[in-house]
Amino acid sequence: MDVLTVAAIKERVKNMNSNRKRGFPMEEFARFACIDYRNMKKMIFEGNMRMTETSQRRLSRALLALENGEAGTRMDIAGRKFLGYHAQHEVKPTMKRSTLIVKSESGFSLSIKPVNKYDYSRGNLLSKKRG
Repeated sequence: MDVLTVAAIKERVKNMNSNRKRGFPMEEFARFACIDYRNMKKMIFEGNMRMTETSQRRLSRALLALENGEAGTRMDIAGRKFLGYHAQHEVKPTMKRSTLIVKSESGFSLSIKPVNKYDYSRGNLLSKKRG
């Protein structure tokens, strides 16, 4: 099993938190990763607490399951949304349409292509540093 580094986990969870269209609250993601939401806030957002190896493995497993399409948002009979693992035959990433500005030799162009909905490895345009 691949385990993400602590810096990669912090970056991806912060990118996930900044995305308001993710479809689930961060408390639900913490429950899916089997850690307490208050501890996750202290480890990632506030930086008051060190990330343990167990928390690192659990957060990494949850992030990779979302990215690979093994998990996603589900709804129970009462209409409550929660994160859960998909059945084995449904495994494929959830795709969405993405618009990117691409720099080429002739200038800037607009690229519209499908991307993984739960891929938080890259930041959005607002989080990029100006150079």
